[in-house]
Amino acid sequence: MGGETKFGTLIYGHQENAVTYLTDFTDLAETYSGYINENTETSADRSKNTLRYIYKTDALTFQASGTQNANNNADGFGLMAAYKLTPEVELAAGVTSSDQEYGNATNVEDTDTSNSYILAARYTKGSIYLAATGMQGNISADGISDSDFVAADAFAAYYFGEDNSNILNIGYSYYSADDIASLETNFVSLEYAHYIGNFAVFSSYKIALNNDTSSSTGDRENELLLGARYGF
Repeated sequence: MGGETKFGTLIYGHQENAVTYLTDFTDLAETYSGYINENTETSADRSKNTLRYIYKTDALTFQASGTQNANNNADGFGLMAAYKLTPEVELAAGVTSSDQEYGNATNVEDTDTSNSYILAARYTKGSIYLAATGMQGNISADGISDSDFVAADAFAAYYFGEDNSNILNIGYSYYSADDIASLETNFVSLEYAHYIGNFAVFSSYKIALNNDTSSSTGDRENELLLGARYGF
């Protein structure tokens, strides 16, 4: 549900958050990207019960969103602004805050606040795409409040073939929060993808570094994935 005017666009529902525009700078791989912003509702790609405002010109993009009673009874907001210095270079900054419930061993739910401060940049020219995202702030978890964290994403891609239907990309993801080992993310990813209309086939390889826990088992593991996707 939404409406568009000369003063901007309002959308309500289960949708992207304001800072999704910014985190999408580096969240472009078919498989191993988009990890560092998913730990709170207001920085995640999508949230329930979200009202989002969008204002856009040729060079400027501004978005604000508010979320109420989303997953984990989360309430919060996000703000972001991006500006194109040139047709090739875009810079962005954003902030999010959320109050979420975390169950603990006694089944008593605690509500804690998490905040994220984000900077991002991207460069696009011809067949080359380069982007980086940095985050810091505080996050809570089951039995843990206000743990400081730092995070970073980097992504580089080369497009080739007819209509740029082939993509080679390399990425790096890092997330480290004090006292919350389950959130540790630290890996390099390599991927090749081929696109035919709405259909994609891809091969992705993740190289786990140090204390990476992003695998499905929660352990440091390298992973290889072969996949196919059809978009409607």
